[in-house]
Parts: sequence; C-alpha cells; structure tokens
Amino acid sequence: AEGARAGVLAAPAGGGPRLHAVAAVLGGLAAQEAIKLATRQFVPAPGIIVYDGATQAVTVLPLGGG
Repeated sequence: AEGARAGVLAAPAGGGPRLHAVAAVLGGLAAQEAIKLATRQFVPAPGIIVYDGATQAVTVLPLGGG
C-alpha cells in the first residue's frame, strides 16, 4: 500500500500535460459507473477498475468473495 501511495503522490509531479487526460478518463469512468448504479439500467463493473495511463489499458480486478 505504501508503494501505491507513493506512486499516486508522485503522479502530479511527473504527469505534465498527460495528467489532465488521465484525470478526464478516470472522471469519465467514475461518472459512468455512478450513472449505472443510480439508474439501475446497466450492470456496473464486477470489480475494481484499474487504469494504466502509461499503456492506456483498463483492467477489472474481480472482488474476492467466493
């Protein structure tokens, strides 16, 4: 968890002009999932969404629960 925190805290320092684009993608993802939950018309992501801004890849980590 400490390594992840350090990475998040270091992102604004080295993000440069890409930081705005990554923030827009993450904001769009969060808004889309919130709308799914509020309207109950679509199925939300079945786990934790992880966005890698370096490779522009999205991964969904399933929640453990058996």
